Amino acid sequence: MLFIGANHGIDRELVTAAGIDFQGLPAFPFARQKLSSRLLSLIALVPAIARARRVLLEHRVVGMIGLGSFGSVAPGWAARSLRIPLSIFEPNSGMGVANRALYPFSEHRFVSRLFSPPSKRIERGTVETGVPLREAVLKHVRTRTVPGRRANVAVLGGSLGDPFLNRQTPALLRELTQRGVELSVVHQCGHGVNPEPIRTAYAEAGVVARVEPFADPILPVLAAADVAITAAGAITLHELAALGVPALVVPLSGAAAGHQLANAGAFARATGCPMLPETECSPAAAAGALTPLLRNPDHWQKTSRNLKAFAPLDAAERCLAHLLLREPSAY
Repeated sequence: MLFIGANHGIDRELVTAAGIDFQGLPAFPFARQKLSSRLLSLIALVPAIARARRVLLEHRVVGMIGLGSFGSVAPGWAARSLRIPLSIFEPNSGMGVANRALYPFSEHRFVSRLFSPPSKRIERGTVETGVPLREAVLKHVRTRTVPGRRANVAVLGGSLGDPFLNRQTPALLRELTQRGVELSVVHQCGHGVNPEPIRTAYAEAGVVARVEPFADPILPVLAAADVAITAAGAITLHELAALGVPALVVPLSGAAAGHQLANAGAFARATGCPMLPETECSPAAAAGALTPLLRNPDHWQKTSRNLKAFAPLDAAERCLAHLLLREPSAY
């Protein structure tokens, strides 16, 4: 197994820590970048494709899967030029820039239940596998019980943090405590974000909270949570679903191409979890969405069951079956 990714970013650190061979390419972000940065990204494709071709030939690669980041475009096009079978993985409701660039050349498109086809006609090779989960997630899957007197709340803005949740969640949860709900909060504010103002806001709101740039490890926090308040990153939504943690989903307004809003809508329809865009997420609205989950055990249990049905635990095996065994495709 070989991972080809961008030299610039966290790919190398994560992949090498997992004991996997990493080959770096000159690749730079394209989406949500200013014009000069987009030009740099396009210019870098030429040497990146040449480098990727050499790597693929040297390692005698027989198949490739693109994971949707900007670092996957050059090796995907290189694989196509060498007639190496290419598949792509898309966890979101719609395809991002990288996967759209690789889509015409892909043999399989592995998607989640969030995925909304761009047209009514489903292309052959589009397979609803679900989102492969970290092994550690599977170790934390358990039979859940309804919230006790004091509810554990996880606030998740992703590794970089969510500016809206960092600003507004203390006030949102203060409204909930004023309705008589006792809370204990773990708030992930993001790498590079000063947690002190957020801690002060929680203290002033009278809410017991532990605020950390990034809870590591995060999975025990998720497994212990009775509910979550989260942005709509696809991987986070699927991990919460696998663990059966009901969530109020607040999509990040600045996400590329508005994909988090689409993710949140599809997730809410499939699971029954409440969704509020930032423009509608007032303290009263958030408390109104969370109170039934924390006060009505039947509602909480039904939502938790819906979540577990949403995220198959064998998604990785499903992807591998199509990649390695060439199983017939079906959507």
